Parts: sequence; structure tokens; C-alpha cells
Amino acid sequence: RGPKAQHPRKIPVANMTPLWLGQQRWLSQVAPVPHARPPAPSLRNAGKRGSGVAARQICFCRTVAWATSVGAAAAAASAAPCWTGHPELTWLRCCAPDLGERGNLMCFNGVFTYERCCLASPEVQPMYSDVSVCSNDPMLRLKLAAYMRGECVTEIGCLPGAPGNRRRWTMAFEGDTTCEARPHGQPEALAPPPLGIKGTTAACTTIEPLAPELDYNGDAYDEVRLRYRFGTVVRPWCAVPNFRLVEEEPLRLYTLLHRRSQRMSRILVDIGAGNADWDDPLGPVLFGFAGHGAPWRGVYFEAVPENCRRAADRLVENGDIHVQCGYSTPDSVRTVLCQRLNISSAACGPDRTGLAREGASESGRRAPVDIDALSLDIDSYDCAVLREALQVVSPKMAIVEVWPAPPPIAISAEFHPNFAKQTPQNLSGNGAIHGQTGRGKGFWSGCSLSAVIEILWPHGLGLYRFGGRDAMFVRADAAEVAGLADDEDMAQHPAVGGATGAGNFGAERRRWLPSDEFDCWRRSCGSGSVEAIGIHESVFALTAKGVHSHLLPRFWSALAPKGHMHPLSIRVAFPPPSAELPSVLPV
Repeated sequence: RGPKAQHPRKIPVANMTPLWLGQQRWLSQVAPVPHARPPAPSLRNAGKRGSGVAARQICFCRTVAWATSVGAAAAAASAAPCWTGHPELTWLRCCAPDLGERGNLMCFNGVFTYERCCLASPEVQPMYSDVSVCSNDPMLRLKLAAYMRGECVTEIGCLPGAPGNRRRWTMAFEGDTTCEARPHGQPEALAPPPLGIKGTTAACTTIEPLAPELDYNGDAYDEVRLRYRFGTVVRPWCAVPNFRLVEEEPLRLYTLLHRRSQRMSRILVDIGAGNADWDDPLGPVLFGFAGHGAPWRGVYFEAVPENCRRAADRLVENGDIHVQCGYSTPDSVRTVLCQRLNISSAACGPDRTGLAREGASESGRRAPVDIDALSLDIDSYDCAVLREALQVVSPKMAIVEVWPAPPPIAISAEFHPNFAKQTPQNLSGNGAIHGQTGRGKGFWSGCSLSAVIEILWPHGLGLYRFGGRDAMFVRADAAEVAGLADDEDMAQHPAVGGATGAGNFGAERRRWLPSDEFDCWRRSCGSGSVEAIGIHESVFALTAKGVHSHLLPRFWSALAPKGHMHPLSIRVAFPPPSAELPSVLPV
């Protein structure tokens, strides 16, 4: 554990080099490659004084052909992704709201434009991700090899082979080729032609074979996946590094909503806010849009006194945000939300306590209040708090810390007063942010991914991104307003009718469908907690052998003997009848 994100140092625009202007260089990656490598270290500082590499030498393009002409390069670039891993070319550094109406102009040219890269759906132009090198599923874990020929080195991406031959690594893609530079004044050398199957195969065979115990029946696993999954769309970019999920994804989605929606509530709810700095998932949204519209409203909950004071100091200049200090229970969270947000609908009752009253209509009592975003991370009974909060608020997006048990296992720690009794005393603010909140023997904290998905689904929120530690969810109507279904494979997104919900739509729109959580979990990086509770065998093999006969009993045997001091739920999450999220109508 540790801080969820370190906000990157902003590079002044004047010091940045336009890195997409390469015009007569080879195109060194095949397409499509879901997780390509960043440029070689020698190119990372291209264009900077003393780097020895000119900016014109770089072209972040992908094609199956090698090209040396301006026309061929431009044609290939027109289909290339915007975000390919260069540390100075990310959505945050090129498109963030604080960079102005047109972003950082040094990032763009005639092919890679502001509109194409900054305003497109994140499902069409997703952020760069390198989690494939440490994917939870060893069969998707990319390994890199190098093939040398003369003065040139080609990077080869390798994956395990087909079932029955898993131990033999095969080429997944042919990556960057770099050649030793010619002496100054001599004609520039062009890149060599592709290496061919013989060279690339030889490179992959140098990788140590996969351990036999990591193999599993892929067909049987897919049968389980298709039977139990909630989300039905496979998106390789659903799995992202957790620091990018925190620092970039909420801000990017909110930027699209702010541009397109006519109903932004300007209300944030943060339960377990820490010190409300950039490490907090709502921090980039809070500070990035502080002056864009009405003053912020909302409620921030924080138990650690030091962090609570710091959060209050930061939030005082950003609107009417109440900071609730001290230990919170599921009931107190619901009550504080009703009272501090001054919710007058039937969702909170006539006295704004959040309690139902005789005579209130069932539909009215359950109509929650629309808010822009919710974040939850309290290292304890998160699921119990989430259930109560959703009775009175309906977030357009939610970021929830999760425990990395594989789908479809739903594990959740339920509330008990013992949590308060065993809360660490004199915990420092930094200690809490770095995860020093453990209560010792007998306590298990948090929710698994499937448990959170199951809770959020009836409230219209589906899985959008997963970082291994945090998961981000989007409400269906907000996803459609933001354009998340735009230009994706339309066969996966049914057309629906006119305007409903909290957004503004045309006569027809595409309904966004959530990501397949099985596939997303397989591709993500960070299942170490499974080993921490004593499960060392392959969870994919257990899943393939049977969810009820093997996977669930193994988790029960690992967690049940721990002598828990609070209720703990361990079960299988069952998907809803429809692949579409239910429509919600928040007030």
C-alpha cells in the first residue's frame, strides 16, 4: 500500500518539444498493440538540449508496413492512437483544463489534433497502459525480448503459447527498432526491413518457460466468465495502472461531462478523503474545476484528525464543502449526507434524517439526489457504507477502493462496533494515507471487485476502469452524455431512444455497456493480497475447475479460520438478467 498517486510535476509549455512531428522515419510497431512499450530511454528526452536526439526522429505511429515517405507516415498516423507511453505525451499533460481552451499546443499537429486526442471518447482514445507486463493472468503477461542484428536492436513482445504448449513463448508483436546513429555528416540510415518469423521466434525462445502449475483450461474458464459476468464488453484498456486511474481518469471523464451535460450538480461526496490533496481520486476534479461554474458543494468524511484539519484548510476556498471529522458508521454517513446537503426530497424523509416515514411513496422515497462524483476508501466496512450512501445520492461516477479477489467472488466486511474499538490510536495523517490502518488479528477490511459491482449495478453504475486497487464506475446516462459509446464497435452498443436521465441527448444515442470484469481483472496488475491470505495456487485454474466446487471453498478455507471480530460475507455474485444497466432518475 501507499499513496494512490503522486501528481506529476507540470512541465511548463515553453519547455516542451512538439514530439509528434516526425516525418521521414521508419514506423516501428505493428498494429494494433493494446499495450505497447514506451520509447527507448535514449528517446525519452528527445529535442531537449544535450539529449543528442532530434525531435524530428520520433514518430509514435503503428503500421504493418515499413515506411520512409511523408505520405505513408501521415496515412499510418491518422489511424494511430494518441497516447503511446511517452512521459510528456499524456492526456493530463496535453489536455487538462488548467492548460487552457486548446490544451498544450506543443502536443498537437495536423494529424494529432486537440479534437481527436482530447475530446474523443476515452474508449476510443484510451490512456497508455503497461500493466500487461504484470497481468494477473500469466497467459496474458507480456514479456520482452531483444533481437540484435548488426547495429540494430529490435524489441519483441512475447506471450505464452496455445493450450497444450503454454511453456513455449511466441511472438505477440514486433516493437521498436533502434539503430546506432551514423557519424555526423554521413547520410542518414534507414531502418532495416522486418526481421521475419525466424528472427522473432528465436528471440521468444530465450525466455524461461512458464511453470506448469500456472496453466489452466482456457475454454472452461471462458464458460465461467460468460456465465457470471455483469459487464459484457471486452476492453483491454479497462485495466490501467492505479496511479493513472486516480490522477487522470476521473478528471478526463468529468471534463467531457462538463462540456456536454447541461445538468452538473457541482456536488462531491468523498468518504475517506485523507487530506483532500491530489492523492485523493476527487482531488484533480475538485481543484481542476474550482472556478468553472457554481461553487462546489458536498461532504468530505475523514477519521484521522490531522488529515481532517488539512482537508478543511484546502477545501475552504473551493466552495461550500462540509468536512465531517471523526469515526463514521453506515448510519451516520447517510444522516450527515441528508442534513449537510440539505436534501429536501423524500429520499431523506421530511426531517432530512434519511429515515423513511409512513405515507411517503415507495418511488419517491427511493429517488436519490444527483451528485457529480463519489469516492469511497475507509479500509473497513466499505460495502456497508456504500449501500447506505446510495439510498440518498446517485453519483455520475464513483471511485471505490477494492480488495483484489477474482470475479465472481464477492467478499465484503460488514459493520460492527469492534472496528471502532480496534482503530489504531495516534495514527498520523501520512500513516493513514500509506495504509497503516490495519486493526490486527480478527479483522478483514474492504470489498472485493464483484461485491462492489453487484451493489452498484441496480443504481445504474457499471465498471469503467480497474487499477488493481481502485475501481471506477460510471452511471449509464452520464456515460452516454460523455460519449463513451461513440465510435466504439456499434454491435456492442444498442441504440436507444430520446432524452432521459441527468443528461442532454439527441433523438437517438448509443447505450454504453460496462466492461467485462473477468477480462479486466485478468489484465490488471495487483493480486498480491490473494497470496497474503494463503492462496498460492492459480485462481484461474480454480475458477476453470468450478466456482462452487473449487474457487469459493478455497477462499472460505483461507478466510473463515481467522477468528473474525465482525460479520464477513463470502459468496458468489450472480449477474442480472439484462446486460444493460438500469435507468435511474435522480432528483
